[in-house]
Amino acid sequence: MIENPPVKIEQPKKRRGHRPKIEIDWDLFENLCRIQCTLEEMMGFLKCSEDTIERAVKRNYKRPFADVIKDLKADGRASLRRTQWVNAMKGNVVMQIWLGKQHLDQRDSPEEYRDEKELILRVVYGEKQGGNGEDKEIDLKAFGGRNPLARATPDPETDHREQGEA
Repeated sequence: MIENPPVKIEQPKKRRGHRPKIEIDWDLFENLCRIQCTLEEMMGFLKCSEDTIERAVKRNYKRPFADVIKDLKADGRASLRRTQWVNAMKGNVVMQIWLGKQHLDQRDSPEEYRDEKELILRVVYGEKQGGNGEDKEIDLKAFGGRNPLARATPDPETDHREQGEA
C-alpha cells in the first residue's frame, strides 16, 4: 500500500507593512541647494530625515548625493555672481568696489597693500635662500641694489587707476 505524502498547501506570504515613499518636491530641493542650505535645514523644509533625502536624491538623480548637492550649490553661486555683476554694471558703487577687491586686487589703503607685498616677499625670499620663511631684513643686494617694494605702494601722481582711468 502506497501512502500519498501529505500535500503541503502554500500559504500566501504575508507582506510586512511599510511606509509609503515620501514624495519630495524636487524644485524646492534644488532651490534649497542653490541658496546653500545645509542638510539639516533641508530636513525642516522637506519634512523628512537626512537618510530619506539622501536615498531619494540618489534614486531621482541616479548620482551620488554629494555630487548632486555640489553641482546645485555651484549653480547657486554662479547665479549670485551673475546678479552681483549685473548690479555692478548698473552702477551699484558698493558692488563695484567689492568686485574690484575680489577680482582686481584693489585695496582701500596703499599701506595695507604694501604690507601684504612685503610679507609675501619676505616669505618667498626666505624660502629661496634656504631659510625657514621667518621675518628677517631683506638683503637689497639680492635685488640688484634696488628696493623690490618701491612700486608696492602706488604713486598717486603716476598711477591713475584709482581715478577710473585705464
